[in-house]
Amino acid sequence: MPIAIAEFQFYLPFALPRESDWAGQRVEFKFVAEDAVARVNALERGEPLFIDKAGETLSAQFVDRALSPPSPPLRVAVRDFTVDRLRVEVRGTVSAAGDVQRGDVRNAFYVLAIRAANAFLSHARVAAASPDRMEIDVNFDPSSSNTVVLTPMTVIWTAEDGASLPVYGSVAGGPLNVTGSVWARRLSRGTASFAAIGNAVRRLGEFPDIVRTLLLDAEAYVIAFHVSEALLVLGAACEIASDRYIDGSGRARDHAVKAALGRTNITFAERHFNAVPSLIHGRSLGQDDARNFALIERMYRARNNVAHEGYPYEDTSGGKVAVTPRVATEFIEACRDAIAWLDELSPR
Repeated sequence: MPIAIAEFQFYLPFALPRESDWAGQRVEFKFVAEDAVARVNALERGEPLFIDKAGETLSAQFVDRALSPPSPPLRVAVRDFTVDRLRVEVRGTVSAAGDVQRGDVRNAFYVLAIRAANAFLSHARVAAASPDRMEIDVNFDPSSSNTVVLTPMTVIWTAEDGASLPVYGSVAGGPLNVTGSVWARRLSRGTASFAAIGNAVRRLGEFPDIVRTLLLDAEAYVIAFHVSEALLVLGAACEIASDRYIDGSGRARDHAVKAALGRTNITFAERHFNAVPSLIHGRSLGQDDARNFALIERMYRARNNVAHEGYPYEDTSGGKVAVTPRVATEFIEACRDAIAWLDELSPR
């Protein structure tokens, strides 16, 4: 099968934490399930920040940096906020060279480039003991499953022999195989009435509802491609919601409830959404909503894989499968519905 190569240049608004041994070095990530390899290296000292014609063109583009209404967006040239560059080369097999003209195939290469870049940046952050987040800024749209790379970038597509791949068609001068993009992040989603805010402050004081906050945090993590963090947050949200349900029922000291929570031969979802509600209200999520119950079972197993092994995956008959942002979005909706189910059983 032919090999397609996509060379990404990510233009960063932060400096990489270099030491003297970075020169000429690169790291490689193997994506076995996708039959692809990604190689990552940083801008070399002495290299131009904006490399090749595509980079120079990108540097002159403007981004509307959204501010909160009613302030107008602030227009900033890419060159004015870029301070470093990261190169990622993704090599993957395709059924035919022309497949790279398909949006789903290109999106798969984009996702691997983002995963490799952010894995490298995460390791660099930890090795440098830096509290500042270093990452490729990404938006995942749960409604369409589209991935938008917000960090300015260019990508060049070639075949294994170095020939250009006509990803975007052809013109008189040859195949179009280069693109660049820069997007502005929306800083605000949705609206809230001031009355709703005021009522929440009067009812809750300084801190908003922790469970609702954690569910929104999980959603924000998924949008930014941080699936591991989203799973950890979802697990915490479900535990807190269950504890709140038990406290609200007045059965926190009940020996039967304590015994159910202490059972180690059943899963988290079984304990918190079946066994305990069955004792308190004679109801179980597994019977009332089998689909969401099954999703919470999967979510918590994946959450445990993050906690114990460091990355988000599910065990399937075909082996370990990474939890994608789309699947994580299903987990979020299931947790939100299950928590609403608990709240209905024991309204506060």
